Amino acid sequence: MCKFILAFFCILFASSATMAETIEKPDVKAGDTWSYQYIVEKSANQARNTPAQWFERHYEVSVMRVSKENILLSRKERKSNQGPMEALIGSDFSRFRSINGEEKIVSQPLNFPLAPGKSWKLEYKEDRPSNAVKSQVTTLKYDVVGWEEVVVPAGKFKAVKIEASGNWKSELAPSQGMRSSAETTQDGATIIMQAQKNVQRTTVGRLYRVYWYVPETKIYVKSIEESYFSSGMLNERRTEELESYKVSQ
Repeated sequence: MCKFILAFFCILFASSATMAETIEKPDVKAGDTWSYQYIVEKSANQARNTPAQWFERHYEVSVMRVSKENILLSRKERKSNQGPMEALIGSDFSRFRSINGEEKIVSQPLNFPLAPGKSWKLEYKEDRPSNAVKSQVTTLKYDVVGWEEVVVPAGKFKAVKIEASGNWKSELAPSQGMRSSAETTQDGATIIMQAQKNVQRTTVGRLYRVYWYVPETKIYVKSIEESYFSSGMLNERRTEELESYKVSQ
């Protein structure tokens, strides 16, 4: 009997601990503000003859309006003469845009409620994203890894770490290729024949994302987003780190 009671309380304690790790959607309100350091690193691209780049920005994000499904944000770069930019995002901080005439979510780092072990998938196809690309499919799988300490300019936090990995696959627009052949006649003359054909290629590359979400700040305090060329070499890395914040309770 004692063993049964002990086992029951062990199960109850384990269930309570699991529930305590579940993070619900934050109560974001107008006036909540976050300041970030933003760094972009771009590798040199020999195909496009562009050099490697690195730049740093500092900007402030403020909540202007909150509805059931959306948040209206104002973003302004510090020490800039330009006015703030306004953007509408999902209530879970997801980003969306029009693709092939339909609204599609293109980034979803947070999917509440959060709990270690939870995962979700994001996939979308875009036709003609550029003149050189006929279509592109982007796939990402997000996983809640667990709790982890992270240090950013705003301080040290206990955060929920979310990782995502995936790939992009592009079908390049057909290009004209030339095929040549030569034949020699009985009198020794050489005839060169040329024919054109459409050449179509597919190329793929990888994607990686990682976010550290802190309940008390209502948003992630750090994020890293990377994309890779089909060769596996790094194309671009974008890093955001929280510098300060002011949110309602």
